Amino acid sequence: LKKYHTKQHSNSAEKTLVVYRGLGLPNDEFEKLKKGYLISFSEFLSTSRKRELAEIYVQQGVDDIQSILFEIELDYTIQTSSPFADISEQSQFNLEEEILLSMGSVFRIQSLNRISENIWNIRLSQTSDEDQQLKQLYQWLNAAIFKVNHLHTKLSSLMLFVYDYEKAEYFLKKTMAQPGYSQDIRTLGATSSIFGEICFHQNNYEKAEMLYQTTIELFEKNPEKNEPSTVQRCYTGLSEIYLEKAQYMRATRYNNIEYIYCKLENTEQALHYIQKALDYTRSLPSNIPLISRIFCNLTVTYEQSENYSKSEFYWKKGLEHHLQSMPNNTDATASLFQAVAITLADHQKYAESIEYLKRSLTICKNQEQILLFSCYKHLATAYNGLKEFQTADKYLQKAIEIAHTLSSIDLSPIYVDSGNNHYQAQNYQQALLSYGKALEFSQLHNNLSTHLKIFIVYTIQNESTHALNYYEHNIRSRLAEMTVNDQ
Repeated sequence: LKKYHTKQHSNSAEKTLVVYRGLGLPNDEFEKLKKGYLISFSEFLSTSRKRELAEIYVQQGVDDIQSILFEIELDYTIQTSSPFADISEQSQFNLEEEILLSMGSVFRIQSLNRISENIWNIRLSQTSDEDQQLKQLYQWLNAAIFKVNHLHTKLSSLMLFVYDYEKAEYFLKKTMAQPGYSQDIRTLGATSSIFGEICFHQNNYEKAEMLYQTTIELFEKNPEKNEPSTVQRCYTGLSEIYLEKAQYMRATRYNNIEYIYCKLENTEQALHYIQKALDYTRSLPSNIPLISRIFCNLTVTYEQSENYSKSEFYWKKGLEHHLQSMPNNTDATASLFQAVAITLADHQKYAESIEYLKRSLTICKNQEQILLFSCYKHLATAYNGLKEFQTADKYLQKAIEIAHTLSSIDLSPIYVDSGNNHYQAQNYQQALLSYGKALEFSQLHNNLSTHLKIFIVYTIQNESTHALNYYEHNIRSRLAEMTVNDQ
């Protein structure tokens, strides 16, 4: 393909051309496409100069599939390691004017426009090997994946970073099927560590811990083959296991001394492994994304031990490192800004929390709706904390509007938040409307707390008849149910 590309470039006065490709994309994949983002095709891509031909291949009328017509601008003068070429003469269908694009070609999304009720036109432009955003992405990926020679192990570690654990396991099994793979200590260690991460995300903590420990012992026995980045990941993974154990103890809420000791033991063990992971960072490049994860784990550890000043410090340190080592316009960045903001709000530092949420908001507007919903919701919480109820209501209404478009969101809690905000602002009629909506969307059969809020609002407004009627019809029976259940 490169030979044809070079030949055609030198023999033709044509420097640029536009080609087309029609296809169908699943809804979840389509939602990730945003103007300015990069997109890559994992296989050779057949395109045509003829738009009408490409339109034939646009999938229409298929459930959960978006019909796409890609309009791709190619440039012979751009320096790229992903060549393209006109293969009309080599094709059986030379009238199609087929242009073949290399596997792994990367393009930038210039625009997304609906050109009919069922078809989207997405304009793409070719990227150069010198493209700064692309170079940054390559550097990030190089730092993110395991340092091994085996292709399938690299692909498996890459799948971890996109949270596709099923594919990560698939590629690991490909690695293990290769003859002699167990003779390569670095590949064996990486494989064991990746399996540990997969088991951790499957909530199989005992197996994950065993695999991490096995990897560490493997490198301890073979110091000449030691791979610090893999060992660091293992210690980070071990710390997360003990943090999960501490969180579980917290969630179960044992009201005895055993709970306190178990929580302290797990937290201290988590700190031990985090320190081990940090020790290994001294021999690694400073821009490794995993370091951000270590700082974030420290925040959780200090939060559990109620050392809030250190928790805030490491949240900010983790965010700072993340901004220096990873692309800044991703959902991970938006989520991290929100995590810092939530912690600050929990510590009643509402003004500072709002600063971080607004930085998240600038990113969220180009991300998935669930992130935007979360940002608006937490902005409302922070403004409510400052007693700026009108501003809080503005953001709550934005969150509610988005929530109605998301099937995964339980609408009842956000309406309760709206009711509470109106109640604190003494807008009692609006509070009653919001609480009523909360009950309408509630998934709980016995939502006693919301019923009690409505009863209190009627009482405050001196509507004693309404209050008594509401108590008789909606609260007395529920209190009786609770009494029976407790017996």
